[in-house]
Amino acid sequence: MTDTAIIIAGGKGTRMHPVTGDRLPKALLPIADIPIIVRQLDLFQRYGYRRCFITAGHLAEQLQQALGDRHQDIAIHYLIEHKPLGTAGALASIKRQLDDDFVVLYGDVAAWFDLEAFTATHHRYRSDATLVVHPNDHPFDSDFVQTDPQGIITQLLPKNNRPPGDYNNLVSAAAYCMSPAALQHIAPDTKQDFVADVFPRMLAAGQRLVAHVTREYLKDTGTPQRIQEVDAAYRAGRHQQWFRGVPRAAVFLDRDGVINRERDHLRSATDFTLIEGSAAAIRALNKAGLLVVVVTNQPGLAKGFFSHRDLAAIHRRMETALGAEGAYVDAIYHCPHHPERGFEGEVKALKVHCGCRKPSPGMLYRAAAELDIDLSQSVMVGDSWRDTRAAAAAGVLSLGVRTGYGCRQVLGPAKELAIFDDLAEVAKWVTGVDVGCDKLVARVITNTQPGQRRLILIGGAPRAGKTSLAASMVLRLRKLGKRPLRVALDDWIAPLHQREGLSLAQHFGVTAVAAALAQLVVGKPIVSPGYNPISQQHDAPHCYDPCDADIIIADGVMALSPSIDTKALRIFVAADERLLRQRFFRYYQWKGVPAEAIKPLFDMRRASEWPTVKQSAAVADVVYTSSYQSTA
Repeated sequence: MTDTAIIIAGGKGTRMHPVTGDRLPKALLPIADIPIIVRQLDLFQRYGYRRCFITAGHLAEQLQQALGDRHQDIAIHYLIEHKPLGTAGALASIKRQLDDDFVVLYGDVAAWFDLEAFTATHHRYRSDATLVVHPNDHPFDSDFVQTDPQGIITQLLPKNNRPPGDYNNLVSAAAYCMSPAALQHIAPDTKQDFVADVFPRMLAAGQRLVAHVTREYLKDTGTPQRIQEVDAAYRAGRHQQWFRGVPRAAVFLDRDGVINRERDHLRSATDFTLIEGSAAAIRALNKAGLLVVVVTNQPGLAKGFFSHRDLAAIHRRMETALGAEGAYVDAIYHCPHHPERGFEGEVKALKVHCGCRKPSPGMLYRAAAELDIDLSQSVMVGDSWRDTRAAAAAGVLSLGVRTGYGCRQVLGPAKELAIFDDLAEVAKWVTGVDVGCDKLVARVITNTQPGQRRLILIGGAPRAGKTSLAASMVLRLRKLGKRPLRVALDDWIAPLHQREGLSLAQHFGVTAVAAALAQLVVGKPIVSPGYNPISQQHDAPHCYDPCDADIIIADGVMALSPSIDTKALRIFVAADERLLRQRFFRYYQWKGVPAEAIKPLFDMRRASEWPTVKQSAAVADVVYTSSYQSTA
């Protein structure tokens, strides 16, 4: 059992002088009112460590006085540096005292992670040094680690000494588990660094270095901005929420058409281009503490269009481009398979039916198992029916974007919960605060009795935000342990060729809607005709099964019609005309309507629909105006 720790706290912390005033060792800077180094010792004490060496130089006496005998279960020894020895130099003086594996942690790293799992990786691989690695939002000033597919480290690229190029965003978190054999590569009384000097010497000597990849909380606090962010995260309990084994929410992203511009079988990193705003969107998701996981079909591998090496280069380009804007993805999963044969140069071993190719949910299930993801609290963002059906199969909420293929194909029994313009808009919705929606959800929870199936109706003008509100309520209710079912009343809109002479109620199928909702409320599944907004036909039938649902949320223009269940909670969504017009134009552009035809269509619908729709506000229990505030 590993029971010895070393905390590297001898540096001057020059970047932190605006905070410390050069009067306080950086290891004593408080995180949520407790010094960083005290939190580190708490972590080691939690795992039964009996001995800790602390390297100290600048302001060493203050460090000793502050720690005192607080951690009586750990024997603390100070290694006083009389000259700067870097991160590794001081260890040469205690070689004889380190006769078993030991853990090294830099004194400016806020860390709360599973030490037992970390050291287990070290022992399982029989490693000479195991490094905690993860992606981060400042790779440009971090030390890169490159690995083979098994996690064996092949190259270390220090921040101050690496050639320009594309790299995987996998950086050293400044936490190591090392065997005594590593100490032979530390020269006595010499300034040296683990990443720049010691580990490269070990690799050159043929020793084994392994990466322990984790998404747990390890954050460098080496700048004033970063320590503020870490302090806020600890006060919010994020370090505990990210601990191994604690389920977390994730945002699954399709790659092509969502993150980067769609190209038919993207084959080369030189053709990779981020969609404008996608990096900022991913950065916002990172800041919100959500796991960001890419799940992408790559049938071009099976077809022989490109190689695994080409795909790895594309992903290095993606990670580098995101990192340049302070964003990162936590993991990338790809399916290399394709079932259809007949392509010149195809790879026969990959020409198989599999469980990972979307619309199958295999990649989502694998990510959930490996990353401790709570699928019920997660969302999938995609641009095609394959993404939607994979999400539905995994029990993940599906959100669409109008970039890439734009969710224009509606195939199969599943559909998007909501469709947004792009990933940037999704990120604002996912990370934003909506006090009005929170109040509505609280009202629903308070007024829903056990065993009762509650119906909520959401009406309002076209493009008022009904679907967005329904989606927000679904996401919040799921987080509270409820089982909501969202019903899109647009499914009952009359096909284009049948509309002539219809009343507004007939246009929106109000009679059929009322009958369908009555069936759902008593627990009976129904199949909608499935209106397709692109073809304007009933060619996308959808099955709604309320068997497991305790709340049904139905949204549509005529949802508050008097002929529909008056016992439901009735919500009218209000929005100003400027916003309605803006959304209307964007929506019909997505549908492929020529720009010159959209304005007269808007004017016609405003005249024919709005008076009746506005009257329904009078029968609403709540008039909702979005109080949404973006934190993205």
